[in-house]
Amino acid sequence: MSLPESEIFELKLRAELEPDNLPVLLELGAACERAGLDEDAQRAFARALALDPGHPLARRGRLDYFLRRYGETAAKGDAYARAAIVHQVSELRDRYAVPWLLSLLDGAEPAVCQKAAEALGKLGDRAAVPALIRVLRSDAACAWWQAAEALGAIGDRATVPPLVATLAEGSSNARCAAAHALGLLGDPAAAAGLAEALARGDPPLRRAVAEALGRLKAPRAAPALAAALDDPDPQTREAAAASLGELAGESFHPSPFASAHRQARRWWEKSGRFRQWDEPAAKEPSP
Repeated sequence: MSLPESEIFELKLRAELEPDNLPVLLELGAACERAGLDEDAQRAFARALALDPGHPLARRGRLDYFLRRYGETAAKGDAYARAAIVHQVSELRDRYAVPWLLSLLDGAEPAVCQKAAEALGKLGDRAAVPALIRVLRSDAACAWWQAAEALGAIGDRATVPPLVATLAEGSSNARCAAAHALGLLGDPAAAAGLAEALARGDPPLRRAVAEALGRLKAPRAAPALAAALDDPDPQTREAAAASLGELAGESFHPSPFASAHRQARRWWEKSGRFRQWDEPAAKEPSP
């Protein structure tokens, strides 16, 4: 048995005899890492983190294993293998990985970029917001929806203005993703921008906006949704009916006698609810 192997054996024995000895576990993890025993190193670092979840050396050691694997797959040109590694990092849910994940959003293959955006959403770190907005607006990244989901998960309402701006100036994919993100954020401040997009956007955007307005549950969205009940696109009409139902606490479902949007239209004409918002110049009543 060579000297390095004997040292590792001794450290493993000490770790078994002293399972709560954090320095021994860290030393064992580092020794196994140097020897290329990645699985043993990961087990040692995992045990160390169970004792001290925030320990930087254990967190770094655990992440380094995945970074090495990512570098190895980069030499083989397998984007999907790298995306799988990024997914594994996301399962760690460790904010220590945020800088590395952010670096993957710029210039990485779409599969990798998508998984990096998903991982940043799981971590919920607001430092990722500017990069995620940039990805949402980028056609090259092909990660519009993943970026939107991540922004919704992070929940920083300061993202509402740039997302509303994207509704008017982005590509078709970016505009739909921005509408989805605004719906996930659920901030009523987005209602006016979404209502304008509902009146002016193309069919995919109008459908996404109608769905988003239902999530806001903002009374000011009701007239725009009611107008969309007559949209030429049938899917937009049904989305508007569903969202108006969410807002009003009603349930509109297709039946042999009437479609959902026709039921919603009848309800709108008879109920009289939300009429204070029926004029574009109406102001929100004081609480």
